[in-house]
Amino acid sequence: IREQTALQTTLRGVSPIWAPPEMFDDKAGGVTEKADVYSFGIIIFELATRKLPYSDVGQMQLPRVKAKGQLPKFPPEMDTDVTELVRACLGPRPSSRLSMLSAISKIKQICQAKGLDLEQEQANMEQRGLHFAGPGGSTPNIEQLRRAEAEKRRAEQEVARLRKLLEEEEARVRALETSGSCSPSSPGDPEEAQKKQELEEFCAVRTQAVGLEIPLLDLQEALQGT
Repeated sequence: IREQTALQTTLRGVSPIWAPPEMFDDKAGGVTEKADVYSFGIIIFELATRKLPYSDVGQMQLPRVKAKGQLPKFPPEMDTDVTELVRACLGPRPSSRLSMLSAISKIKQICQAKGLDLEQEQANMEQRGLHFAGPGGSTPNIEQLRRAEAEKRRAEQEVARLRKLLEEEEARVRALETSGSCSPSSPGDPEEAQKKQELEEFCAVRTQAVGLEIPLLDLQEALQGT
């Protein structure tokens, strides 16, 4: 496949084989994520058949063939589920294709139905020295991905915990401010000054406990404006 690919000319940096139909049409409204889905479908075809699609069509005819919605010829021995996935990725219009997330989800369903463990397959590949390239050319392994996913879940839980704490503290501040405004007093009243000091101390302690930096002056002004 690599040798055949090297012979393909490119259009806007993409070979016509991998390019979606809208890339040949300046009136199509531009390229979106669905263009990547189309190219992804072509790659799946290559992996499943070990051949390039549209091998029976000349490159000069490819744009017209794709514009008509003509799909590559699927070998009869190609897995039915994989064929359906490729068809869903190669829709002639962007709106007729799967989203990338849906395509990945479909792959997981196919693997699960066939008893394939993707993580174990990746681990086996890594043991043989085969790695997929990540952002910037890095090669994250399965353990790194698991740790990253765990860190993401912990971060989401921490954000939810802090949000809940903040909501509770805001409710307490509103209650304290309301109780302090029940008995009006003059600006120079010592009792008013004492309540203001208590409010500042309360805010300082609670803000520090939550781990957020909220300017007390801004908080007081906001409370007084309610």
